[in-house]
Amino acid sequence: MMRVGTWHFGIRRATGYWQAAAAGLLFLAVFAVVGKVWRIHLHIPLDYSSDAFEVLAHLTHNYISNDVTERLFAPLNAMHASAWQYAVNALFQFNGNLMVLCRWLTGDDAAALNLYFLLTFPLTFGTAYYACWRLRLENPYRFCVAMLYAFMPYHLWRGEIHILESTYLLTPLYILVLLRLWAARPLFWRHDGNQWQLHLIDRAAIGPAVLLLFFGSFHYYHQFFFAILAGFVGLGAWAYRHNWRHFSSAIGVIALALMPLVLKGALSAWLADPILHLSVIGYPLARPGEDEYYPLKIIQLLLPVQHHRWEWLAHFREVYDNTRPLVNENSSTSLGLVGALGFAVIVAFGLQPARRTMGVLTKFGWVSLVILLVTTMGGLNTAITLASQHIFGLEFPLSQARGWNRIVIYLGFFAYFGFFVVLRGINRRVEARWSSRHAHMVAFCVCTCVLIFALWDQVPKPLQQTKATKVAFKSDQAFFGAMEAHSAPGASVFQLPVIAHHVSGSVNGVDHTEGLRPFISTKAMRFSFGADYGSAQLDLLHHIEGLPTEEKLRTLCEYGLSTILIHRNMYADPKAVEDPLAASLNVSPVQSADGAFSYLPLDAYCANHAIRPIGRAALADRLAADAVHYEGTDFLRQLGSVVENGKDKNSVVAGRGAAGYLTYGPYRHLPPGSYDAVFHLTVEGNAGDTVGGIDVDGVNMGVAGVLAKADLTVGDARTDSLTLHFSSSSPEQVFEFRVFVNGRGQVTLHGVDVQPVGKKTERR
Repeated sequence: MMRVGTWHFGIRRATGYWQAAAAGLLFLAVFAVVGKVWRIHLHIPLDYSSDAFEVLAHLTHNYISNDVTERLFAPLNAMHASAWQYAVNALFQFNGNLMVLCRWLTGDDAAALNLYFLLTFPLTFGTAYYACWRLRLENPYRFCVAMLYAFMPYHLWRGEIHILESTYLLTPLYILVLLRLWAARPLFWRHDGNQWQLHLIDRAAIGPAVLLLFFGSFHYYHQFFFAILAGFVGLGAWAYRHNWRHFSSAIGVIALALMPLVLKGALSAWLADPILHLSVIGYPLARPGEDEYYPLKIIQLLLPVQHHRWEWLAHFREVYDNTRPLVNENSSTSLGLVGALGFAVIVAFGLQPARRTMGVLTKFGWVSLVILLVTTMGGLNTAITLASQHIFGLEFPLSQARGWNRIVIYLGFFAYFGFFVVLRGINRRVEARWSSRHAHMVAFCVCTCVLIFALWDQVPKPLQQTKATKVAFKSDQAFFGAMEAHSAPGASVFQLPVIAHHVSGSVNGVDHTEGLRPFISTKAMRFSFGADYGSAQLDLLHHIEGLPTEEKLRTLCEYGLSTILIHRNMYADPKAVEDPLAASLNVSPVQSADGAFSYLPLDAYCANHAIRPIGRAALADRLAADAVHYEGTDFLRQLGSVVENGKDKNSVVAGRGAAGYLTYGPYRHLPPGSYDAVFHLTVEGNAGDTVGGIDVDGVNMGVAGVLAKADLTVGDARTDSLTLHFSSSSPEQVFEFRVFVNGRGQVTLHGVDVQPVGKKTERR
């Protein structure tokens, strides 16, 4: 009997493997047809805009070459590439390993990114299929759940532009870990017949531990959401099982999930060159309140997808998008009609009165209600980030949590699973009346029809590369390849305009991430884009940008830069920038095929004027000086003009009749301590008149406040040096030094010295 039982078990297992193999092949066939994969040019990115540039630079290129922080932030060469970084990535960056594999298979970065993205579909299908098998959902329902989960609108909408969000293939395995926390025996514990004993060497915990430690750390949002849900599930399991050890198990898996994030950050910081802080100071990417700017919206789970195939539904969705506030990345959370029905089913199960036993759907429903409580606008998400900001500061990762809508990857699995479990229940009622054979035929026919409809409903268009993408990418490959070929190895490039990473937004309608385009298409050149808002290096770059042409060129030579790259598409009139530089250099700008860029070589000018670079060490010393001097042209202006008297070209002046801010900015971080800001001004007008004012403004966690101020009053002497004393209370605080004029006189700002009390200024 044992042999017969074993034989039958082996047959069932083999049948399951064959079913899985057939399901995988069928998925690939459907994926090829729905996505029209054969039309994709593998060596051209599917998306070449916005955040896709960061994906190509920081994920794809850097995981292969390990040189982002060596080639960006020129001219400092801020960090040396370290072979140890590969080990850190290999241990704690699952998607990085997948990217390296794709690069090895394809031979270039764009092809690696495309292959990676395409692989996320079958891999997501595979893990979802496995999770449904573990949850005892049989085919064809299992296949349909996995198929629709892989084709979530979220997956397609994120695409390559948000590739880390698209990589949600491990989420079904996370969900299995969450369900394991409900089990009668808590993880890391065992019962010897008399009492519970802590059992850290737990066979049942090996899989979750390996998953969370070495595979889960591909995106901190995924870990973060898992940790939150694990905490609530631990509390729920404690109440359900009346055993506090279930909550302790949840604390254990939370620690496993967050440990790689802490270790990876600590190891990367340990490998970093200390000088890196001059350009990369870790400026917070999120601003206070953004937790309520990108929340989960229940209505968007239920609405049809954007650009729906049915024109009426597409218009219905467009009306919502155009008339409701805060429609942004949370638009990607639509589940389609099948998913919306499944979501309603799951919520209904979660709202059922408490029972002595909880099925899978009830647990999914309970977790879904927790998700809605935590992530919808004004929910616990706001309380979490607000408390974190005030306790730990804005730079703490928890304070910057904002994309709460991304938790839809959990709701999506729950919803599709719930829909097909209910469909299975209906079919079982049919089985009671029909023969088993007929019931199976009906199940396959119904599931096929539902799946075809759901794919039509969820997938508005196939994967495709636009003509604009192809033109821009090919232009960049040719233009920047030629620029590098005509430059010295490792040449440093000064990019105009100067833009700060992340916070600059769009410049003349062009996203700031376009500063990465030259980096993506070169191999060894160094670029000035990338310095953080408020860093010493960004101060330097803005200072150079504001200098008169000849002084600008001399300064660039002195700092070792050999090429000026002009982002022409970021200027309303690019020739106004190109022509003065080209005239002084006596060269013609070389322009890209798409007209987005031009470059001007500096080497000949530097050689003809015998200007030698001061060297990295001297430059670092200047930037690291405690006290700094800002020229009048280093600031932003509402009004006024640069003084043109031949000797003081770095001053700015506002004449009579002009009212507003002559200068503001430069939004500089300063270490905590006491400082003096010395304003060097020339004030002209009627004696005794107040013609404006000066102040020091500090911005901390999005809240601005004047720290010190004084009036500008016309005195006997025309030149004044006014000192304002202020304090920096937090490393997160940024400062601006403002000059306001009321139009009753003429005010000229020559510069501002900012120095710690008791120290002198070093001009740069």
